[in-house]
Amino acid sequence: MYKLSNHKGITLIELMIVVAIIGILAGIAYPSYQDSVRKSRRAEAHTGLFALQLAMEKARGNCSSYATATTTSTSSSCTSASKTVTFTNNSEYYDIGIGAASGIFEGYAVASASDYTLVAVAKGAQASDSDCAKITLTRNGTQGGTSGSACW
Repeated sequence: MYKLSNHKGITLIELMIVVAIIGILAGIAYPSYQDSVRKSRRAEAHTGLFALQLAMEKARGNCSSYATATTTSTSSSCTSASKTVTFTNNSEYYDIGIGAASGIFEGYAVASASDYTLVAVAKGAQASDSDCAKITLTRNGTQGGTSGSACW
């Protein structure tokens, strides 16, 4: 005779408990994953800032003063009153440039003949990184950002 107690399988309640546990774990893990992704993308800003810093130092070496232009799209020139540097921003998640009196780099010191502040401003998917929406690097190597040096 067939006994019901020997029947093998899972019940709907057991399946619902497993799905609930997976949902809770996913709810905890996904925000942590997103935070890790945002932090790892900051390295892209650091790389861009260091590349622009190198271009600024090259301009200083060639022209005996830093570039004072707020744009990075023109070629290096020592003959003009406003020296500029060549820099290509390859960052998908940050706009990188020299501090300016207006525009997206507003609020940071404009480059002068003896000093500069470089700024990386988050864009696209990275714009939700409110802790480090702007990351800065100065001539003397001071690193900062929206949340201070925690962005580095």
